[in-house]
Amino acid sequence: MLRTTGQADRRLRLSGGRSTWVSTTATPLLPTPAAWTTTGWLWASGGIKVFLASKTHERNRDGSLRLLDDSLRRLRTDHLDLWQLHDLRTANDLDRIFARGGAMEALVGAREDKRVRFLGLTGHHHPAILLEAMRRFAFDTVLVALNAADLHRLSFIHTVLPEAVRQGMGVIG
Repeated sequence: MLRTTGQADRRLRLSGGRSTWVSTTATPLLPTPAAWTTTGWLWASGGIKVFLASKTHERNRDGSLRLLDDSLRRLRTDHLDLWQLHDLRTANDLDRIFARGGAMEALVGAREDKRVRFLGLTGHHHPAILLEAMRRFAFDTVLVALNAADLHRLSFIHTVLPEAVRQGMGVIG
């Protein structure tokens, strides 16, 4: 579980009066994170206000919806503030996500059903993949790996960041 404090996005006002960011994800290596069930009670009681984010690594609608349902159950809530397509790496990922029955159907449907407020994407490998996803859909946020080496190889700073700013997206780095 990643937690940072005091960060708010100018467009989304991510904190929405909340002060703590909580992000979770299920991965093939860790399908049932213990942190979800052991910390879900913190916000379920209403005592702690959080901006709750999670991700799907699935590339199809049904798998993504299963992850969302499991996340909501474990986190003891009926909605997420942000749901992200996680770790986009290849053109094939994008083709599967945006195809009929792809994960985008799950994301858009979940937002329409008010089970998620905002939609985002994450990537750590190739800026061109994120740029193409951003061209295909108006996401609310993008999460990218930013560090000193970024400027020297496949730079997110020179490609994804300017496009995210142009589109008015929240940037999580």
